[in-house]
Amino acid sequence: MSINIVNEILDDLFVVLPTLNKKVFKSTEKILKERGMSLSHLRVMFILKKRGIITSTEIGKKLEVSKPNVTVLVDKLVEMNLIERSSGKDRRSISLSLTSEGVGFLQEYMDEVKTSFGDKLSNFSEEDFLMLRDAVINLKKIMDKIEEEK
Repeated sequence: MSINIVNEILDDLFVVLPTLNKKVFKSTEKILKERGMSLSHLRVMFILKKRGIITSTEIGKKLEVSKPNVTVLVDKLVEMNLIERSSGKDRRSISLSLTSEGVGFLQEYMDEVKTSFGDKLSNFSEEDFLMLRDAVINLKKIMDKIEEEK
């Protein structure tokens, strides 16, 4: 593998990722701010949506944050009735899941993102849409191949 190619990829990622965030998600931060939430809170909720019922330890691993930081995020979401804690047979293991209000909030958020993003893509040709879709699919495949740090 050429170090030049790796450097080119990293240079492009440092430009593309912040731009992607700004152009796709920045306009929807209003929804989060109105609720007193951060992107980290939203990430917790999307992890729960994708994985179902999991522990805060698993969320910490996915977010790559410490247990105390996860606790702060979870406490806020529980207080807002967007997620709930439950204990199973082992009372020491507390599971987390989305509430129906949390599911509704995520739907509202995604509807806003889709509307905002759709507006920004209104001048795209069919070829542009297909190229963007393929780029996202390929990026996801590549990200899935990158080994997570232990």
